[in-house]
Amino acid sequence: MGNELVLQQLQQAAKFGAELNISLTDQLLPTLLVATPKEIEIYGLTAEKEYLPMVILETLEKRQAYAYALVIEAWSTPFLERAAQYNYRVRDMAPDDRDEVVQIIVAERDDEAARFSIAKIKISPTGTRHLAEWVENEDGKACGAFVITGW
Repeated sequence: MGNELVLQQLQQAAKFGAELNISLTDQLLPTLLVATPKEIEIYGLTAEKEYLPMVILETLEKRQAYAYALVIEAWSTPFLERAAQYNYRVRDMAPDDRDEVVQIIVAERDDEAARFSIAKIKISPTGTRHLAEWVENEDGKACGAFVITGW
């Protein structure tokens, strides 16, 4: 990775923004941080979730980005066999079998090794949302529609 410092900055800024965002609203606004040759730009993504990969790709190409960080709310489960019964639609699983999480994906153009951070969303007795400790991927392997490495 030629831009290690920028990737670290994107990841830290994404985490900070996610922590602030989650405490202020009842639903996290998907956020895209884009590293361009001149600066880091931040976009709130309002498209439907199914269209986000296309919106992200178009933004990366248009802005001539060399890296990005995506902050998005999702469902997660440790029960992969059970998730398969739901065609991996974790949101359809029983509430006790899933966790609401914030995911951060950080990727660099033409580098298949993407960083991936995840934190569970916790709700206090007063109803305030906050994030548990961040968990980082160890192997550089992340996959899914939101992991875009070629643009």
